[in-house]
Amino acid sequence: MKRAITVVLLLFVLEFTLLAAAHAQFKRIGPIFVTGQPTFATTADFNNDGIPDLAVALYYPKYIAVLLGAGDGTFPRRFFISKTGFTNIGDLAVGDFNEDGKADMVGISVGIDFYAGNGDGTFQLLSSSPFNGIGALRMVVADFNHDGHLDIATANETSQNVSVLFGNGDGTFQPEKDYPLVSGPLELVVADLNNDGSPDLAVSIGCSDSICNQGEVGVLLNNQDGTFQPAVGYDAGGVITEGIAAGDLNHDGNIDIVATNSNYGYPSTVSVFLGHGDGTLAPAVNYMAENGPIAVAIADFDGDGNPDLAVSNFGSNSVSLLRGNGNGTFQSARGFGVGLGPASVLASDLNGDGKPDLVFPLLDAAHVSVFVNTAHSSSVGQSPR
Repeated sequence: MKRAITVVLLLFVLEFTLLAAAHAQFKRIGPIFVTGQPTFATTADFNNDGIPDLAVALYYPKYIAVLLGAGDGTFPRRFFISKTGFTNIGDLAVGDFNEDGKADMVGISVGIDFYAGNGDGTFQLLSSSPFNGIGALRMVVADFNHDGHLDIATANETSQNVSVLFGNGDGTFQPEKDYPLVSGPLELVVADLNNDGSPDLAVSIGCSDSICNQGEVGVLLNNQDGTFQPAVGYDAGGVITEGIAAGDLNHDGNIDIVATNSNYGYPSTVSVFLGHGDGTLAPAVNYMAENGPIAVAIADFDGDGNPDLAVSNFGSNSVSLLRGNGNGTFQSARGFGVGLGPASVLASDLNGDGKPDLVFPLLDAAHVSVFVNTAHSSSVGQSPR
């Protein structure tokens, strides 16, 4: 009898261990102080040492913080680039815009500012292309017109449109083509939504009605020449739709969309739109999140081969982790605190171990928090050590 009980207990422990092994765990790296209010972060190898670095946009003062990685999730070397004339929060985009083999950056001020990378982690402001978009918060990079040069697209909240600017291959950009929306877009993502080989756009629209009682996701399909069809809207079932991300959530080869709904004063949600592969989306399926979800990242955080979600909750100073089931559905959110005012979230492997780590620019704490994905040995949402 005792032996039978022992066997049952051993089987239970083994099953529990196997289940626990499929979950992600995060360890917080010491805060990276940036002497300002960080908003958005992006990553690339700026000094050609094979190690990911970070670039962080600061709302105030108007600077770009460049953080050079050590390869273990820490960033001991950092310096700042002045964003002279920068007039809004603004995003950063990274790519080889002058095609010299070095990572560059572009930012938004009164124009599109081109910061040429020197290959050693330093940058120089070389040009500023005219730009008329107002209230541009986010940017994405792609070769929209298939000419071999990187282009950019911006989400312009105040002017209520999306701008696409073709790159000339030297760090300058042609005048933008604007695409009107029903209301101001807050964020955008680039992905091939109709499987035609051309990058399309999806935008989060905070208020799609006159009384700001409904948010939506707008899809702009590429005509395969860098021009776009009028946006088609999909109800997100929330009040203010902010964050947006794209990925294949159900392993069917089609790109799906995830958006966050910051229903302040109401339950906040994450919307999942499964893609049909023809540029259309299925109706949203919503999942509960904590207060004020402002951004979302998609990655396999627990190592089970299925995409998961990490949601940055500005209103509750936390991250919500939603484990993917592999069929486009998700388990209930679990999470932990990340610091004051997480304005966005970046998922990237910062220490070369093959597991996605998390970066949170903390607007209200004047620093950036890095959480390294340590091991698949504890429940999603366990508080970091």
